[in-house]
Amino acid sequence: MDEQHFAKLVDAHADGLYRFALSMLHEEAAAEDAVQDAFEGLWRKRNRVDLAKTKSYLFTTVHNHCIDVIRRQRPHIAAETANLVASEAEPHDLQAHLHEGLASLPEKQQSMVLLRDYEGYSYAEIAAITESTLETVKVSIFRARRALRAYLGSIENVR
Repeated sequence: MDEQHFAKLVDAHADGLYRFALSMLHEEAAAEDAVQDAFEGLWRKRNRVDLAKTKSYLFTTVHNHCIDVIRRQRPHIAAETANLVASEAEPHDLQAHLHEGLASLPEKQQSMVLLRDYEGYSYAEIAAITESTLETVKVSIFRARRALRAYLGSIENVR
């Protein structure tokens, strides 16, 4: 892979990778770091990565980076969320409630739902990105959607 091909890959995938990372991490700087790390890793391994699989490689790298960040921050985030929920007086809007529901999902389910419903990837692509089987992806997305429906409850309760 030469510099021109690499630049085309950056142009083609940077926005999608950033949206995905931001959806998982909810912090612009952390999402930017995840994307930059993915492209940096691709450049370092440019002679070893199959050009036909660069998109999958990039999303897998960002996915793994986000999971690592979430796991490191989990105790801190849980305490912040508990304090925020306890101190909030105003009702949530639907989008904020949905983001809270997504954040309550296990990391793998969260990333699979984001890849499927936000980014529009096929089940096979998600399986490659998350290094899971096709059946695992389907079951995980089904369970995640069911959990989100239960979390959201009745739409009348969300204001």
